[in-house]
Amino acid sequence: MTAATPLLSSSYELLLSFYKYLPFGVTFIDPQQRILLTNEWIIERSKKKADWVGLKISEVLEQDSKDFIQSRLEETLQIGTNHTISFRFHPQIFQLYNSRGEILPQSVMLFPAYVADQIVGAFILIQDATERLLSESDLKRQIQKLKTLNEIERSLRTLDYQDCLNKIVQLVRKHFDVPFVSLFLLSEEQLQIVATDGWELSDNKTKLNLGEGITGWVAKHSQAALVNDVEKDSRYYPIFPSVRSEIAIPLIVANQCIGVLDLESEKPNAFTREDLELLELIASSAAVAMHNARIHQEQKLLAITDSLTGLYNRRRFFEVANSELERSQRFNRPLSILMIDLDHFKDYNDTYGHQSGDELLSRLSRNFNSSLREFDTLARYGGDEFVLLLPEIDEENAQKVAQRLISLLENMNVTIEKPNGSKICLTMSVGIACYPNHGNDIPNLIKAADRALYQAKVTGRNCFMIYNNNQSS
Repeated sequence: MTAATPLLSSSYELLLSFYKYLPFGVTFIDPQQRILLTNEWIIERSKKKADWVGLKISEVLEQDSKDFIQSRLEETLQIGTNHTISFRFHPQIFQLYNSRGEILPQSVMLFPAYVADQIVGAFILIQDATERLLSESDLKRQIQKLKTLNEIERSLRTLDYQDCLNKIVQLVRKHFDVPFVSLFLLSEEQLQIVATDGWELSDNKTKLNLGEGITGWVAKHSQAALVNDVEKDSRYYPIFPSVRSEIAIPLIVANQCIGVLDLESEKPNAFTREDLELLELIASSAAVAMHNARIHQEQKLLAITDSLTGLYNRRRFFEVANSELERSQRFNRPLSILMIDLDHFKDYNDTYGHQSGDELLSRLSRNFNSSLREFDTLARYGGDEFVLLLPEIDEENAQKVAQRLISLLENMNVTIEKPNGSKICLTMSVGIACYPNHGNDIPNLIKAADRALYQAKVTGRNCFMIYNNNQSS
Protein backbone atom coordinates (compact mmCIF):
# COMPACT_ATOMS: atom_id res chain seq x y z
CA MET A 1 0.00 0.00 0.00
CA THR A 2 1.56 3.37 -0.95
CA ALA A 3 0.87 6.75 0.55
CA ALA A 4 -1.63 9.13 -1.01
CA THR A 5 -0.44 11.64 -3.64
CA PRO A 6 0.45 15.10 -2.21
CA LEU A 7 -2.15 16.58 -4.54
CA LEU A 8 -4.97 15.05 -2.49
CA SER A 9 -6.64 17.18 0.12
CA SER A 10 -6.72 16.17 3.77
CA SER A 11 -10.30 14.92 3.33
CA TYR A 12 -9.19 12.42 0.72
CA GLU A 13 -6.31 11.37 2.94
CA LEU A 14 -8.84 10.73 5.70
CA LEU A 15 -11.00 8.63 3.34
CA LEU A 16 -8.04 6.67 2.12
CA SER A 17 -6.96 5.92 5.67
CA PHE A 18 -9.83 3.46 6.10
CA TYR A 19 -10.63 2.38 2.52
CA LYS A 20 -8.67 -0.83 3.12
CA TYR A 21 -11.48 -2.02 5.40
CA LEU A 22 -14.20 -1.63 2.79
CA PRO A 23 -15.86 -4.87 1.54
CA PHE A 24 -15.26 -3.99 -2.09
CA GLY A 25 -12.34 -2.95 -4.26
CA VAL A 26 -11.03 0.64 -4.23
CA THR A 27 -8.29 1.92 -6.48
CA PHE A 28 -7.15 5.42 -7.41
CA ILE A 29 -5.49 6.50 -10.64
CA ASP A 30 -3.84 9.75 -11.75
CA PRO A 31 -4.66 11.56 -15.01
CA GLN A 32 -2.10 9.41 -16.80
CA GLN A 33 -4.14 6.38 -15.77
CA ARG A 34 -1.42 5.09 -13.47
CA ILE A 35 -2.56 3.29 -10.34
CA LEU A 36 -1.59 5.09 -7.15
CA LEU A 37 -3.62 3.22 -4.55
CA THR A 38 -5.39 -0.12 -4.05
CA ASN A 39 -6.91 -1.78 -1.01
CA GLU A 40 -6.56 -5.29 0.44
CA TRP A 41 -9.80 -6.45 -1.20
CA ILE A 42 -8.17 -6.07 -4.61
CA ILE A 43 -4.88 -7.63 -3.53
CA GLU A 44 -6.69 -10.70 -2.17
CA ARG A 45 -8.36 -11.20 -5.56
CA SER A 46 -5.56 -10.27 -7.93
CA LYS A 47 -3.39 -12.80 -9.69
CA LYS A 48 -0.72 -14.09 -7.30
CA LYS A 49 -2.13 -11.61 -4.74
CA ALA A 50 -0.09 -8.77 -6.24
CA ASP A 51 -0.57 -5.06 -5.56
CA TRP A 52 -1.43 -2.96 -8.61
CA VAL A 53 0.27 0.21 -7.39
CA GLY A 54 2.62 1.58 -10.04
CA LEU A 55 0.92 -0.21 -12.92
CA LYS A 56 -0.94 1.37 -15.81
CA ILE A 57 -4.67 0.67 -15.64
CA SER A 58 -4.44 -1.13 -19.00
CA GLU A 59 -2.19 -3.75 -17.39
CA VAL A 60 -4.89 -4.98 -14.99
CA LEU A 61 -7.86 -4.89 -17.36
CA GLU A 62 -9.17 -7.93 -19.20
CA GLN A 63 -8.32 -7.78 -22.90
CA ASP A 64 -11.93 -7.51 -24.11
CA SER A 65 -12.69 -4.63 -21.73
CA LYS A 66 -9.69 -2.38 -22.33
CA ASP A 67 -11.05 -0.07 -25.01
CA PHE A 68 -14.45 0.26 -23.37
CA ILE A 69 -13.16 1.01 -19.85
CA GLN A 70 -10.28 3.28 -20.85
CA SER A 71 -12.53 5.48 -22.98
CA ARG A 72 -14.85 5.99 -20.01
CA LEU A 73 -11.97 6.60 -17.63
CA GLU A 74 -10.74 9.26 -20.01
CA GLU A 75 -14.16 10.96 -19.83
CA THR A 76 -14.05 10.83 -16.03
CA LEU A 77 -10.55 12.35 -15.92
CA GLN A 78 -11.21 14.99 -18.56
CA ILE A 79 -14.73 16.21 -17.86
CA GLY A 80 -15.67 14.55 -14.55
CA THR A 81 -18.29 12.10 -15.85
CA ASN A 82 -19.47 9.40 -13.45
CA HIS A 83 -19.88 5.92 -14.91
CA THR A 84 -21.49 2.71 -13.67
CA ILE A 85 -20.50 -0.38 -15.63
CA SER A 86 -22.84 -3.33 -15.17
CA PHE A 87 -21.56 -6.89 -14.99
CA ARG A 88 -24.42 -7.89 -17.32
CA PHE A 89 -22.64 -6.22 -20.24
CA HIS A 90 -19.01 -6.47 -19.10
CA PRO A 91 -18.84 -9.27 -16.52
CA GLN A 92 -15.03 -9.56 -16.76
CA ILE A 93 -13.45 -6.11 -16.42
CA PHE A 94 -10.40 -6.33 -14.16
CA GLN A 95 -8.06 -9.29 -13.72
CA LEU A 96 -9.63 -10.42 -10.48
CA TYR A 97 -10.37 -14.00 -9.41
CA ASN A 98 -12.49 -15.86 -6.90
CA SER A 99 -11.25 -18.53 -4.49
CA ARG A 100 -11.52 -21.21 -7.22
CA GLY A 101 -9.27 -19.25 -9.57
CA GLU A 102 -12.15 -18.23 -11.84
CA ILE A 103 -12.61 -14.74 -13.24
CA LEU A 104 -14.69 -12.72 -10.78
CA PRO A 105 -17.86 -11.14 -12.22
CA GLN A 106 -17.70 -7.41 -11.39
CA SER A 107 -19.70 -4.20 -11.28
CA VAL A 108 -17.56 -1.04 -11.55
CA MET A 109 -18.14 2.62 -10.69
CA LEU A 110 -15.91 5.48 -11.87
CA PHE A 111 -15.99 8.99 -10.39
CA PRO A 112 -13.56 11.90 -10.38
CA ALA A 113 -11.47 13.21 -7.47
CA TYR A 114 -11.25 16.99 -7.16
CA VAL A 115 -8.84 19.37 -5.44
CA ALA A 116 -9.85 23.02 -5.69
CA ASP A 117 -12.18 22.29 -8.63
CA GLN A 118 -9.38 20.53 -10.46
CA ILE A 119 -9.62 16.82 -11.34
CA VAL A 120 -6.57 15.16 -9.86
CA GLY A 121 -7.51 11.58 -10.54
CA ALA A 122 -10.34 9.07 -10.44
CA PHE A 123 -11.62 6.61 -7.93
CA ILE A 124 -12.66 3.16 -9.15
CA LEU A 125 -14.96 1.06 -6.99
CA ILE A 126 -15.15 -2.64 -7.84
CA GLN A 127 -17.89 -4.90 -6.47
CA ASP A 128 -18.17 -8.68 -6.54
CA ALA A 129 -21.26 -9.34 -8.71
CA THR A 130 -21.34 -13.09 -8.11
CA GLU A 131 -24.46 -13.02 -5.94
CA ARG A 132 -26.26 -10.65 -8.25
CA LEU A 133 -25.18 -12.71 -11.21
CA LEU A 134 -26.54 -15.85 -9.58
CA SER A 135 -29.77 -14.05 -8.69
CA GLU A 136 -30.20 -12.78 -12.22
CA SER A 137 -29.27 -16.17 -13.60
CA ASP A 138 -31.84 -17.78 -11.33
CA LEU A 139 -34.42 -15.20 -12.43
CA LYS A 140 -33.62 -15.92 -16.06
CA ARG A 141 -34.01 -19.65 -15.42
CA GLN A 142 -37.36 -19.06 -13.75
CA ILE A 143 -38.51 -16.92 -16.67
CA GLN A 144 -37.31 -19.57 -19.12
CA LYS A 145 -39.12 -22.22 -17.08
CA LEU A 146 -42.36 -20.25 -17.33
CA LYS A 147 -41.81 -19.73 -21.06
CA THR A 148 -41.23 -23.44 -21.55
CA LEU A 149 -44.32 -24.39 -19.56
CA ASN A 150 -46.38 -21.83 -21.45
CA GLU A 151 -45.10 -23.10 -24.79
CA ILE A 152 -45.86 -26.70 -23.85
CA GLU A 153 -49.33 -25.89 -22.56
CA ARG A 154 -50.14 -23.94 -25.73
CA SER A 155 -48.86 -26.76 -27.91
CA LEU A 156 -50.88 -29.35 -26.02
CA ARG A 157 -54.18 -27.60 -26.71
CA THR A 158 -55.10 -30.24 -29.23
CA LEU A 159 -57.69 -32.97 -29.12
CA ASP A 160 -55.75 -35.10 -31.58
CA TYR A 161 -54.46 -37.81 -29.25
CA GLN A 162 -51.37 -38.95 -31.16
CA ASP A 163 -50.47 -35.37 -32.05
CA CYS A 164 -50.63 -34.56 -28.34
CA LEU A 165 -48.25 -37.44 -27.50
CA ASN A 166 -45.80 -36.47 -30.24
CA LYS A 167 -45.70 -32.83 -29.15
CA ILE A 168 -44.89 -33.78 -25.58
CA VAL A 169 -41.73 -35.72 -26.47
CA GLN A 170 -40.63 -33.21 -29.13
CA LEU A 171 -40.93 -30.17 -26.87
CA VAL A 172 -39.26 -31.90 -23.92
CA ARG A 173 -36.33 -33.08 -26.04
CA LYS A 174 -35.91 -29.59 -27.52
CA HIS A 175 -35.88 -27.86 -24.12
CA PHE A 176 -33.61 -30.31 -22.29
CA ASP A 177 -31.37 -31.02 -25.30
CA VAL A 178 -31.14 -34.77 -24.72
CA PRO A 179 -30.79 -37.53 -27.34
CA PHE A 180 -33.66 -39.80 -26.22
CA VAL A 181 -37.15 -38.99 -24.94
CA SER A 182 -39.90 -41.59 -24.57
CA LEU A 183 -43.49 -41.52 -23.44
CA PHE A 184 -44.96 -44.68 -21.91
CA LEU A 185 -48.59 -45.43 -21.12
CA LEU A 186 -49.60 -47.96 -18.50
CA SER A 187 -52.07 -50.69 -19.45
CA GLU A 188 -52.71 -53.98 -17.67
CA GLU A 189 -49.41 -54.17 -15.77
CA GLN A 190 -47.38 -53.17 -18.83
CA LEU A 191 -45.83 -49.94 -20.04
CA GLN A 192 -46.28 -49.39 -23.78
CA ILE A 193 -44.16 -46.80 -25.61
CA VAL A 194 -46.59 -44.53 -27.48
CA ALA A 195 -44.31 -41.68 -28.59
CA THR A 196 -40.57 -41.11 -28.94
CA ASP A 197 -38.15 -38.50 -30.19
CA GLY A 198 -34.56 -39.35 -31.00
CA TRP A 199 -35.05 -43.01 -31.89
CA GLU A 200 -37.36 -45.33 -33.82
CA LEU A 201 -39.83 -47.65 -32.12
CA SER A 202 -39.34 -50.40 -34.70
CA ASP A 203 -35.68 -50.82 -33.74
CA ASN A 204 -36.12 -51.39 -30.02
CA LYS A 205 -38.22 -52.99 -27.31
CA THR A 206 -41.54 -51.16 -27.06
CA LYS A 207 -42.97 -52.66 -23.85
CA LEU A 208 -41.83 -52.92 -20.25
CA ASN A 209 -43.42 -54.84 -17.44
CA LEU A 210 -44.56 -52.86 -14.41
CA GLY A 211 -41.53 -52.57 -12.15
CA GLU A 212 -39.03 -53.38 -14.94
CA GLY A 213 -36.19 -50.90 -15.32
CA ILE A 214 -36.11 -47.39 -13.88
CA THR A 215 -39.17 -46.49 -15.94
CA GLY A 216 -41.13 -49.47 -14.64
CA TRP A 217 -40.10 -48.66 -11.08
CA VAL A 218 -41.40 -45.10 -11.47
CA ALA A 219 -44.74 -46.38 -12.82
CA LYS A 220 -45.06 -48.92 -10.01
CA HIS A 221 -44.30 -46.48 -7.20
CA SER A 222 -45.70 -43.29 -8.80
CA GLN A 223 -42.44 -41.57 -7.87
CA ALA A 224 -39.93 -39.68 -9.99
CA ALA A 225 -36.36 -41.00 -10.38
CA LEU A 226 -33.17 -39.06 -11.15
CA VAL A 227 -30.22 -41.35 -11.85
CA ASN A 228 -26.81 -39.71 -12.38
CA ASP A 229 -25.09 -42.94 -13.45
CA VAL A 230 -27.28 -45.78 -14.70
CA GLU A 231 -24.37 -48.22 -14.56
CA LYS A 232 -24.52 -47.96 -10.76
CA ASP A 233 -28.28 -48.43 -10.55
CA SER A 234 -29.55 -52.00 -10.36
CA ARG A 235 -32.97 -50.97 -11.65
CA TYR A 236 -31.66 -49.86 -15.04
CA TYR A 237 -32.89 -51.76 -18.10
CA PRO A 238 -30.52 -51.01 -21.03
CA ILE A 239 -32.12 -50.03 -24.32
CA PHE A 240 -29.26 -47.84 -25.56
CA PRO A 241 -25.68 -48.89 -24.61
CA SER A 242 -24.49 -45.27 -24.72
CA VAL A 243 -26.87 -43.99 -22.02
CA ARG A 244 -25.24 -42.84 -18.78
CA SER A 245 -27.96 -40.90 -16.94
CA GLU A 246 -31.74 -40.97 -16.84
CA ILE A 247 -34.67 -39.07 -15.41
CA ALA A 248 -38.22 -40.47 -15.34
CA ILE A 249 -41.40 -38.74 -14.20
CA PRO A 250 -44.78 -40.39 -13.51
CA LEU A 251 -47.84 -39.01 -15.30
CA ILE A 252 -50.56 -38.70 -12.67
CA VAL A 253 -54.29 -38.20 -13.26
CA ALA A 254 -56.75 -38.39 -10.35
CA ASN A 255 -53.97 -39.82 -8.10
CA GLN A 256 -53.38 -42.68 -10.55
CA CYS A 257 -50.23 -43.21 -12.62
CA ILE A 258 -51.22 -43.44 -16.29
CA GLY A 259 -47.72 -43.45 -17.73
CA VAL A 260 -44.11 -42.24 -17.55
CA LEU A 261 -42.13 -39.49 -19.28
CA ASP A 262 -38.53 -40.71 -19.65
CA LEU A 263 -35.39 -38.77 -20.66
CA GLU A 264 -31.99 -40.38 -21.23
CA SER A 265 -28.60 -38.78 -21.79
CA GLU A 266 -25.24 -40.07 -22.93
CA LYS A 267 -23.54 -37.88 -20.31
CA PRO A 268 -23.26 -38.78 -16.63
CA ASN A 269 -24.82 -36.28 -14.20
CA ALA A 270 -26.76 -34.72 -17.06
CA PHE A 271 -29.80 -33.79 -14.95
CA THR A 272 -30.29 -31.61 -11.88
CA ARG A 273 -32.92 -31.29 -9.17
CA GLU A 274 -34.08 -28.18 -10.99
CA ASP A 275 -34.61 -30.26 -14.13
CA LEU A 276 -36.61 -32.71 -12.06
CA GLU A 277 -38.85 -29.95 -10.70
CA LEU A 278 -39.48 -28.53 -14.17
CA LEU A 279 -40.22 -31.97 -15.60
CA GLU A 280 -42.72 -32.62 -12.82
CA LEU A 281 -44.57 -29.45 -13.82
CA ILE A 282 -44.42 -30.45 -17.49
CA ALA A 283 -45.62 -33.97 -16.65
CA SER A 284 -48.56 -32.55 -14.75
CA SER A 285 -49.69 -30.47 -17.74
CA ALA A 286 -48.94 -33.31 -20.16
CA ALA A 287 -50.96 -35.83 -18.17
CA VAL A 288 -54.04 -33.59 -18.18
CA ALA A 289 -53.65 -32.87 -21.90
CA MET A 290 -53.27 -36.58 -22.67
CA HIS A 291 -56.28 -37.45 -20.53
CA ASN A 292 -58.46 -34.89 -22.30
CA ALA A 293 -57.25 -35.93 -25.74
CA ARG A 294 -57.84 -39.61 -24.97
CA ILE A 295 -61.39 -38.94 -23.75
CA HIS A 296 -62.07 -36.99 -26.92
CA GLN A 297 -60.65 -39.81 -29.03
CA GLU A 298 -62.76 -42.39 -27.22
CA GLN A 299 -65.90 -40.30 -27.67
CA LYS A 300 -65.07 -39.80 -31.32
CA LEU A 301 -64.47 -43.54 -31.70
CA LEU A 302 -67.78 -44.37 -30.02
CA ALA A 303 -69.56 -42.23 -32.60
CA ILE A 304 -68.24 -44.33 -35.48
CA THR A 305 -67.95 -47.83 -34.01
CA ASP A 306 -70.28 -50.56 -32.84
CA SER A 307 -69.95 -50.86 -29.07
CA LEU A 308 -70.33 -54.65 -29.06
CA THR A 309 -67.93 -55.74 -31.79
CA GLY A 310 -65.63 -52.73 -32.07
CA LEU A 311 -66.25 -52.70 -35.83
CA TYR A 312 -67.28 -49.59 -37.74
CA ASN A 313 -70.99 -48.84 -37.54
CA ARG A 314 -73.20 -48.36 -40.58
CA ARG A 315 -72.70 -44.58 -40.77
CA ARG A 316 -68.92 -44.82 -40.73
CA PHE A 317 -69.01 -47.66 -43.25
CA PHE A 318 -70.83 -45.47 -45.77
CA GLU A 319 -68.28 -42.66 -45.27
CA VAL A 320 -65.37 -45.02 -45.96
CA ALA A 321 -67.18 -46.79 -48.82
CA ASN A 322 -68.00 -43.55 -50.63
CA SER A 323 -64.39 -42.40 -50.34
CA GLU A 324 -63.06 -45.74 -51.67
CA LEU A 325 -65.58 -45.80 -54.52
CA GLU A 326 -64.50 -42.31 -55.54
CA ARG A 327 -60.90 -43.52 -55.69
CA SER A 328 -61.92 -46.61 -57.70
CA GLN A 329 -63.77 -44.42 -60.19
CA ARG A 330 -60.84 -42.00 -60.49
CA PHE A 331 -58.29 -44.75 -61.19
CA ASN A 332 -60.65 -47.18 -62.93
CA ARG A 333 -60.08 -49.91 -60.36
CA PRO A 334 -62.50 -52.63 -59.12
CA LEU A 335 -64.25 -52.68 -55.75
CA SER A 336 -66.46 -55.31 -54.14
CA ILE A 337 -69.05 -55.31 -51.35
CA LEU A 338 -70.11 -58.41 -49.40
CA MET A 339 -73.28 -58.60 -47.35
CA ILE A 340 -72.95 -61.28 -44.65
CA ASP A 341 -75.74 -62.78 -42.56
CA LEU A 342 -75.46 -65.58 -39.99
CA ASP A 343 -77.72 -68.59 -40.54
CA HIS A 344 -79.76 -69.82 -37.55
CA PHE A 345 -78.44 -67.06 -35.26
CA LYS A 346 -81.91 -66.60 -33.73
CA ASP A 347 -81.86 -70.27 -32.74
CA TYR A 348 -78.45 -69.72 -31.12
CA ASN A 349 -79.79 -66.82 -29.05
CA ASP A 350 -82.91 -68.73 -28.10
CA THR A 351 -80.85 -71.73 -26.99
CA TYR A 352 -77.93 -70.06 -25.18
CA GLY A 353 -79.19 -66.56 -24.40
CA HIS A 354 -78.41 -63.12 -25.76
CA GLN A 355 -75.24 -62.69 -23.71
CA SER A 356 -73.72 -65.77 -25.32
CA GLY A 357 -74.93 -64.47 -28.68
CA ASP A 358 -73.17 -61.15 -28.08
CA GLU A 359 -69.96 -62.92 -27.10
CA LEU A 360 -70.13 -64.99 -30.28
CA LEU A 361 -70.61 -61.90 -32.47
CA SER A 362 -67.64 -60.22 -30.81
CA ARG A 363 -65.41 -63.31 -31.26
CA LEU A 364 -66.52 -63.79 -34.85
CA SER A 365 -65.78 -60.13 -35.65
CA ARG A 366 -62.22 -60.51 -34.34
CA ASN A 367 -61.68 -63.69 -36.36
CA PHE A 368 -63.04 -62.11 -39.54
CA ASN A 369 -60.90 -59.00 -39.11
CA SER A 370 -57.73 -61.01 -38.55
CA SER A 371 -58.24 -62.76 -41.90
CA LEU A 372 -58.67 -59.53 -43.89
CA ARG A 373 -56.24 -57.00 -45.29
CA GLU A 374 -55.45 -53.85 -43.31
CA PHE A 375 -57.31 -51.61 -45.78
CA ASP A 376 -60.45 -53.81 -46.03
CA THR A 377 -63.40 -52.45 -44.04
CA LEU A 378 -65.69 -54.76 -42.06
CA ALA A 379 -68.70 -53.17 -40.36
CA ARG A 380 -71.66 -54.33 -38.36
CA TYR A 381 -74.72 -53.55 -40.47
CA GLY A 382 -77.28 -54.52 -37.82
CA GLY A 383 -78.14 -57.52 -35.62
CA ASP A 384 -76.19 -60.50 -36.98
CA GLU A 385 -75.58 -58.87 -40.36
CA PHE A 386 -72.19 -57.56 -41.49
CA VAL A 387 -70.99 -55.67 -44.55
CA LEU A 388 -67.49 -55.90 -46.00
CA LEU A 389 -65.78 -53.44 -48.34
CA LEU A 390 -62.94 -54.84 -50.49
CA PRO A 391 -61.02 -52.17 -52.47
CA GLU A 392 -59.09 -53.38 -55.53
CA ILE A 393 -61.00 -56.72 -55.50
CA ASP A 394 -62.88 -57.96 -58.58
CA GLU A 395 -65.65 -60.61 -58.80
CA GLU A 396 -63.29 -63.56 -58.97
CA ASN A 397 -61.29 -62.56 -55.89
CA ALA A 398 -64.42 -61.46 -54.02
CA GLN A 399 -65.69 -65.03 -54.28
CA LYS A 400 -62.44 -66.33 -52.78
CA VAL A 401 -62.80 -63.95 -49.83
CA ALA A 402 -66.44 -65.00 -49.32
CA GLN A 403 -65.51 -68.68 -49.34
CA ARG A 404 -62.65 -68.09 -46.89
CA LEU A 405 -64.98 -66.37 -44.42
CA ILE A 406 -67.60 -69.15 -44.75
CA SER A 407 -64.90 -71.73 -44.08
CA LEU A 408 -63.60 -69.75 -41.14
CA LEU A 409 -67.01 -69.95 -39.43
CA GLU A 410 -67.31 -73.66 -40.27
CA ASN A 411 -63.93 -74.29 -38.64
CA MET A 412 -65.11 -72.55 -35.48
CA ASN A 413 -67.60 -75.46 -35.21
CA VAL A 414 -70.34 -73.49 -33.47
CA THR A 415 -73.19 -75.92 -32.84
CA ILE A 416 -76.75 -75.33 -31.70
CA GLU A 417 -78.50 -78.11 -29.76
CA LYS A 418 -82.26 -78.14 -30.41
CA PRO A 419 -84.82 -79.07 -27.71
CA ASN A 420 -85.43 -82.42 -29.46
CA GLY A 421 -81.75 -83.32 -29.11
CA SER A 422 -80.77 -82.65 -32.72
CA LYS A 423 -77.80 -80.39 -33.49
CA ILE A 424 -77.21 -77.84 -36.24
CA CYS A 425 -74.09 -75.86 -37.07
CA LEU A 426 -74.05 -72.09 -37.21
CA THR A 427 -73.23 -71.06 -40.78
CA MET A 428 -73.51 -67.91 -42.85
CA SER A 429 -74.69 -66.70 -46.23
CA VAL A 430 -72.96 -64.06 -48.34
CA GLY A 431 -74.14 -61.80 -51.15
CA ILE A 432 -71.59 -60.17 -53.49
CA ALA A 433 -71.83 -57.04 -55.64
CA CYS A 434 -68.95 -55.49 -57.57
CA TYR A 435 -68.16 -52.12 -59.08
CA PRO A 436 -68.60 -51.34 -61.93
CA ASN A 437 -70.67 -54.35 -63.06
CA HIS A 438 -73.43 -54.14 -60.44
CA GLY A 439 -73.70 -50.44 -59.63
CA ASN A 440 -72.01 -47.05 -59.78
CA ASP A 441 -72.76 -45.83 -56.26
CA ILE A 442 -72.70 -47.34 -52.79
CA PRO A 443 -76.49 -47.49 -52.18
CA ASN A 444 -77.03 -49.46 -55.40
CA LEU A 445 -74.10 -51.75 -54.70
CA ILE A 446 -75.47 -52.43 -51.20
CA LYS A 447 -78.90 -53.14 -52.69
CA ALA A 448 -77.37 -55.54 -55.24
CA ALA A 449 -75.34 -57.36 -52.57
CA ASP A 450 -78.44 -57.61 -50.39
CA ARG A 451 -80.42 -59.22 -53.21
CA ALA A 452 -77.58 -61.67 -53.81
CA LEU A 453 -77.63 -62.47 -50.08
CA TYR A 454 -81.36 -63.23 -50.32
CA GLN A 455 -80.64 -65.63 -53.19
CA ALA A 456 -77.99 -67.35 -51.07
CA LYS A 457 -80.53 -67.81 -48.28
CA VAL A 458 -83.13 -69.15 -50.69
CA THR A 459 -80.62 -71.50 -52.28
CA GLY A 460 -80.00 -73.22 -48.97
CA ARG A 461 -77.69 -71.04 -46.84
CA ASN A 462 -74.03 -71.63 -46.02
CA CYS A 463 -72.98 -70.31 -49.46
CA PHE A 464 -72.29 -67.11 -51.39
CA MET A 465 -74.06 -65.68 -54.42
CA ILE A 466 -73.07 -62.95 -56.85
CA TYR A 467 -75.74 -60.48 -57.93
CA ASN A 468 -77.65 -61.81 -60.98
CA ASN A 469 -75.73 -65.09 -60.74
CA ASN A 470 -77.76 -68.04 -59.41
CA GLN A 471 -74.83 -70.43 -59.01
CA SER A 472 -73.75 -71.05 -55.44
CA SER A 473 -70.31 -72.06 -54.36
